[in-house]
Amino acid sequence: MKIQRCWIDITLLPVAIRAILELLQGQKELAIKGGLARLALLEKLKKEGKEIKDFRLLRERALKDVDIIIFHYRRLAEEKDCLVARQREIKEMLNPILQKHGIRFDGRDTEPFRGSLKGEYKQETLERILSGRDLTINEIVLVFEDNRWFAYYRPRCYRDLILGIAMLTNNGGWKTIRYDAGRIIPTNYGLYRLLRPWVEGKVEKIFLPDWQIKAHLKEISKLQQQGKLPEGANLGRYSLILSGQYRNANEQVKERWMRALFHLGLTDR
Repeated sequence: MKIQRCWIDITLLPVAIRAILELLQGQKELAIKGGLARLALLEKLKKEGKEIKDFRLLRERALKDVDIIIFHYRRLAEEKDCLVARQREIKEMLNPILQKHGIRFDGRDTEPFRGSLKGEYKQETLERILSGRDLTINEIVLVFEDNRWFAYYRPRCYRDLILGIAMLTNNGGWKTIRYDAGRIIPTNYGLYRLLRPWVEGKVEKIFLPDWQIKAHLKEISKLQQQGKLPEGANLGRYSLILSGQYRNANEQVKERWMRALFHLGLTDR
């Protein structure tokens, strides 16, 4: 699938995020993914007159973490110490801004990736990165080159960011999808990943056909009857993860989780 590229005007971004990008622009062999990358493109689209709902921009502007891809050349086991040191170096550099604005950056937010953005390797590396994202709205990275930040993204990422739709790709592998009679079905983790952007107000809709939910519930029911899952655990272990991760969330987020789970038949309470 073709990769598109556009220049990002960082003056459109909130002060804290602009400061982060200004500090990172001197760093080589890294790319930025996740919410910061999405926000950069959304702000550009808004400036160009695209209809982006304000509440979606507000959610993305309330950045919780910085997700960074760090490139390496050798096998991961051989690069481990260098990658840990690089992550520590970046954190120390960003720390004053991160602490001031309550933004997280640690090992969970760093993705080591074997490849390079130099010369002939760049296109192939970008294609492998974008083809490994689990949601279409995540098929985007920011790269600093020619003294400016550029967004590289797939056309369907552009489309779904404008439309405000969360849609699973078939690139997440066994973690997010499984096959049922040749059809793609979200796993428990896939459902969690798909629902989370809607619950947090980052999208307006999700793409989840009724037949996928029916197939999911049928499989869950079979596992419960076999004693492999407890009754009510319709998201497997993510039933417990949800309650743990969102225990201290605000009431609006909790209410949206319950609305989503109840509407889809994943809970009856």
